[in-house]
Amino acid sequence: MKKLPAYVIGFLLCAGAAAPAIDIGSLAGDWTAVRADVEEMSLKWHKAQLEFSSFRDGRPFDSGEWDLRGDSLFLYGSAGASRYRVWLAGDTMRMAGGKWTQVFVKKEEWQELLIFGTRTATSTLKGEDWFGENIPAYSVRNMGDGDPATCWAEGVPGTGVGEKIYLVVKGKPGRLSMVNGYGKSAALYARNARVKAFRATALAAFNLPGDVSEVATKYHIRKCGPAVKLEARDIQARQGIALPFDWANIEKTAGELAASFDKDFAAQIADRSHGCEDRFYRATILELEIAEVYGGTKYEDTCLSEIDLE
Repeated sequence: MKKLPAYVIGFLLCAGAAAPAIDIGSLAGDWTAVRADVEEMSLKWHKAQLEFSSFRDGRPFDSGEWDLRGDSLFLYGSAGASRYRVWLAGDTMRMAGGKWTQVFVKKEEWQELLIFGTRTATSTLKGEDWFGENIPAYSVRNMGDGDPATCWAEGVPGTGVGEKIYLVVKGKPGRLSMVNGYGKSAALYARNARVKAFRATALAAFNLPGDVSEVATKYHIRKCGPAVKLEARDIQARQGIALPFDWANIEKTAGELAASFDKDFAAQIADRSHGCEDRFYRATILELEIAEVYGGTKYEDTCLSEIDLE
């Protein structure tokens, strides 16, 4: 078996009975051929360690080795007297051998996101009346029109927990500025649900030449780091919420993801970039997932009147 690179040390562990390492035989295949893919996933492994701390019970993964067999990569390590084996095959990672609890961590794939202007949402409540350019009465645009008397409302059954808002990031904002709820009146504010907490994630976003129109841009997105919780007050006035992001580190991660995007979309880039100054374009997007809400006295719909990055 080969020594596990230092960046993999620190993967996730599962609580359970100790088991001896399993020798799977001689090395097969070319490690050099898969090294780039493994290095690309090293940051996700580090994040997985943080996100699944309950499985590893706080213990460090302090040493390790690797072995390759066919298209499966086996990682070995120890924590105290316990030995662990991690099996990486296809698009999933899980603990293997003994009574290991399965850890559901899938290899991250590129997701598509269509942004209208500078913001979008995963759902919108349809209003009874329409205005302007056939825009729904509770359009996502209402969150950026400067008028707290208009609002966006999510459009799924229930309170909308799990629905997401996406904002294009300019520069390195230090806070989220928002007017919670339906701000048209105190009565409407109380009747409708309001955001109590967001789960916020910075995304690296890339778009190919030709994926931009007068009204929308199609992005391919990946996460730049773990989500953070942002708590909102239940007040009708405008409020600011500090953004605890390390933008320099996010920029570094986005740069690494740019290399992956260039590789994964090489054919499309080559086909579309003829005559273009840039092969593709990059942006940062903030994903705000509704995690908790303040309930309304009459309606379940969660509303937001204004939301911006400052």
